[in-house]
Amino acid sequence: MKKNILMILVVVIGLNSCINQNKKENYGSINGKLCYPSDGVPGLTIFIKNIKTNKIIKTTTKSCFDNCSYRVNNIPIGEYIVYACTTQPIYDNVHLFGGYFKECFSSSMDKPHKPSIFSVKSNITTENIDICDFYGNLIIPKVIF
Repeated sequence: MKKNILMILVVVIGLNSCINQNKKENYGSINGKLCYPSDGVPGLTIFIKNIKTNKIIKTTTKSCFDNCSYRVNNIPIGEYIVYACTTQPIYDNVHLFGGYFKECFSSSMDKPHKPSIFSVKSNITTENIDICDFYGNLIIPKVIF
């Protein structure tokens, strides 16, 4: 009887270890610089959107004045875009929106650039996902949403 209980306990612990290991293998991280068109970066809400499932991971940052950066862990593997908006209005109830763009954003509404897609891989930090291009709230939501 004791032998059977011990055997069951060993199997349960072994399965739990395998399940936890598989959970860790399905996630990665991202990091990057935060830039802003003024002295310092205000508090931001960062949105990491899976382009296949449309699920969004949301996080916030505090204002920063030197070497501003962010890191988000435990992101399910997949392909994403990232964008951000100021947590507080900048003026007249206007929030600025920004994102990760490999190319400069076109000031023309005829050919706006779309946010760049990046991959999150298992147990890897995808680096240099910089959020540095910010524009008024009439431009970016049309591109992203």
